[in-house]
Amino acid sequence: MGITSIEKAETYYQRSPEICRAIGYRQGEARNLLNWGLILVDQGRIGQALRLYQEALEAYRSVDDRRGKVLALGNLADLCYHYLGDDDRAA
Repeated sequence: MGITSIEKAETYYQRSPEICRAIGYRQGEARNLLNWGLILVDQGRIGQALRLYQEALEAYRSVDDRRGKVLALGNLADLCYHYLGDDDRAA
């Protein structure tokens, strides 16, 4: 049995943030971290997704990307509320 499209996508998302970081493209790094996190959530790997969302937020903060910060915070809130049952952290 070959590699699935999800596994292939995850492989690309693992490499993408490093490449973006190397060329100084923090928004691209953060965007790829968020997308990779979505794959992890679908696979039930919530702790890993949480870490990636936090990394994405820090990348967006480092370049003062307000839209990106909102996206990352929304993903974090969704994760905390729906998967971790942490209403206080979601707010």
